Amino acid sequence: MSLLRRKRVEDGGPTSPLSELIVHHRDTMDSGQLVRALARSVVHVPMPGAPREAQPRVESTADSDGPPLYIVEDEDGRHAFVYSTARRLVQAAGEITAASVPFATLLMAWPEGVDLVIDPGHPEALEVPPELLRATALEVAGIPTGTSLQPSPEGADARLPDPEPVQVLGVSRELAEGFDEVLSLHRAELVNREPDARPVLYLAITMSPVSAERKDEIMSAFSAAISDVDPNPFGLLPVLHGTLSNYQHLVDAVTGLDEPYWKRGP
Repeated sequence: MSLLRRKRVEDGGPTSPLSELIVHHRDTMDSGQLVRALARSVVHVPMPGAPREAQPRVESTADSDGPPLYIVEDEDGRHAFVYSTARRLVQAAGEITAASVPFATLLMAWPEGVDLVIDPGHPEALEVPPELLRATALEVAGIPTGTSLQPSPEGADARLPDPEPVQVLGVSRELAEGFDEVLSLHRAELVNREPDARPVLYLAITMSPVSAERKDEIMSAFSAAISDVDPNPFGLLPVLHGTLSNYQHLVDAVTGLDEPYWKRGP
């Protein structure tokens, strides 16, 4: 995959992570890529009631009750329609007005039980089930899920944070001291090799073998404390000493970069 940011995609219109993925890599993408792309993309929503124009135009939604959603209902359920590029919208729906909206904004008012259809009417239309939309909403909020943590097929690059997140490191050290099970802490920024990928701070928390309930308690404490001092997205990787993680590729990237920034003494 080319990491050069295209100014325009082959289907026309400005590029975004979603249009880049749909137009150029649809046949090879996985659910993790789709979730990450949706979380940081602008999509085009048809607005059939507005005056027709030759191309979709940006509509302000500041004075409306919420972000625009175009929903249709059929025997298979309720579906919200969005388009990855302006040209695909015009090809499918004709010369109508559309709102160009960050998909993250649409998620703020997403109705229960409504799935997503990307590029309806196009031969490469893609239906996205509600569970992937929930994973996308968590990705927007900076909460990693099993779906969003799927590695990019092109891999990810790890680097030390610069500048160091001093408050995050400080509060995590304090917490680690209070949990006897925690053995060490590593940190790294990971950047997926995808267009417009954002760096995300990950902490690998190595602990002695514990019950699932205790592990969740420890991880919840770290999550709450870090959220209080830093609004930026982060990921927490629980590592039970002597066992493989479900996300071993991420653990290896984080722990292999540098020595732990905190380690329990003898």
